[in-house]
Amino acid sequence: MTSIEEKAFLESFKNFLDVTSNTGVTDVVITGDFNFPCVDWSTGSATVADNLTESFCEILDDNFLIQTNHYITRFKDTGGAIPSGNILDLVLTNNDALIVDTSVYPHSFDSDHLPVCFSIKSKFKRPNNNTTKKNYTVMIRLTSMA
Repeated sequence: MTSIEEKAFLESFKNFLDVTSNTGVTDVVITGDFNFPCVDWSTGSATVADNLTESFCEILDDNFLIQTNHYITRFKDTGGAIPSGNILDLVLTNNDALIVDTSVYPHSFDSDHLPVCFSIKSKFKRPNNNTTKKNYTVMIRLTSMA
């Protein structure tokens, strides 16, 4: 990706977050390969003096987004005994209590990135069965009248 494309991505991402914040949605989860290898995710700050990486971290801070995947998703072949790599595939949220059981699965796909899996805690309640049956009965009556 060129510098111009990276700047365009950051602008689009910022606009997306602005639009999302105006929808009234309170809990946000965003995932993907963001390709920012020079971020210390324990602090959420750039590890190099790079305007694009610093801007990305600022956008996350401005939108109260936390990166919850702390596993390497792309390994570097350094020839050493200790594996090294980067966290490129991110799980971002404004509510870290939503994300649980994050993990990566080596050798799962033919890819240079490891897949990230996680669960989302939900407050969803199933409807009362009596209400569902009543609605279903009404639907049957309406369709049989047609």
